[in-house]
Amino acid sequence: SGYLNMFEYMASALAKTNRPLLNEVYKNTDERIYKELLAMSRFYNENKNPLLGKISSFLNDTYLKANGTEGVVSYSSVVRLCISYYSKEV
Repeated sequence: SGYLNMFEYMASALAKTNRPLLNEVYKNTDERIYKELLAMSRFYNENKNPLLGKISSFLNDTYLKANGTEGVVSYSSVVRLCISYYSKEV
């Protein structure tokens, strides 16, 4: 589940910065992972509520800031740290 969560972080970053590369990644992704991501996306889209989403994001951001981080902005650090870690591993 940890790798799947990291895959989501990375895919989200690629969706914003390099869509062709994301498409290539999906082509080479194990079918089981791809199907799981599609199922999660379908579930989210069927059950999303814009107002609750804004409230949830605000509360999460407030919680993170109260615990000494930059808030939800710090999630982008996860991608940078992962890339840095695996770049050194290779």
